[in-house]
Amino acid sequence: MLKRSYSLLILLVSLTSLVHADPALYEKGLLWQVERPGETASFVFGTIHSEDPRVIELPIFVRQSFNHSQRLIMELVPDPQAIASIAGKFQLTGGKTLEPMFDAELYRQAMTIASNFGLPEIAAKRFKPWALATTISIPKPETGLFLDNRLYLMAQRDKKPVFGLESAEEQLNIFDKLSDEDQVTLLRDSVENHPQIAAELEKMLQVYVARDLGALWEIQELAKNDGDADLNERLAKRMVDDRNRLMVTRMTPYLEQGRSFVAVGALHLPGEVGILNLLKQQGYKVSRVY
Repeated sequence: MLKRSYSLLILLVSLTSLVHADPALYEKGLLWQVERPGETASFVFGTIHSEDPRVIELPIFVRQSFNHSQRLIMELVPDPQAIASIAGKFQLTGGKTLEPMFDAELYRQAMTIASNFGLPEIAAKRFKPWALATTISIPKPETGLFLDNRLYLMAQRDKKPVFGLESAEEQLNIFDKLSDEDQVTLLRDSVENHPQIAAELEKMLQVYVARDLGALWEIQELAKNDGDADLNERLAKRMVDDRNRLMVTRMTPYLEQGRSFVAVGALHLPGEVGILNLLKQQGYKVSRVY
């Protein structure tokens, strides 16, 4: 069930996993106010990679906090430059294709699923294994208006400046630097468990809308226990411990300015190595708003 873990990472935008954290720390709530003495308060909002109306229709508390803020801080700014960088990272080089990396049946299944996403075989077979796993690990997009995209468009509408905490290359290198064997494992599990994706997404959406980060953590923990323990541990360090500390370091100058709205994947927030606890350790008062 490694695919469950991987699809959850993608759904939470942040490539997030939460295998080391204690969910009891900040386990309830999606919107938090953070402030230090002498600084104007800012907000930290946990997102999920979904276009579901239950997610896209932002609660009034979130809208008010966003409207009060002067800038938007995201994990990755979804501008044309980032999109182009992502597209380039997805492709195998040197004329390589996926076909020699799998047995015939797995390759056929992967190409069939890819075709349902509008990817013909001539294009899909040139994807890196992790990139194709990313593509097929969530339901086929219908509107393309995911939560983080909506926040980005709202900022553009309001002429708020938008800043990223990471580059596309930094995010994708987490997977791009995996061995071919590990990448094949990710894609194999994505293919084998593809029929369960819709049900998994619905379960995650329900606990997200309920603002229950502890329950999201439990879903992730179960997925971790079902998967390749060694691979999950290595991914966890890259995706959680290292990235949370880096993002806190990079968001601090914006928090010092005050009235910043920080939007990151929801499972980056709770736990001992979560962003909220790391901010508390730096002297921030962290208060739940919603």
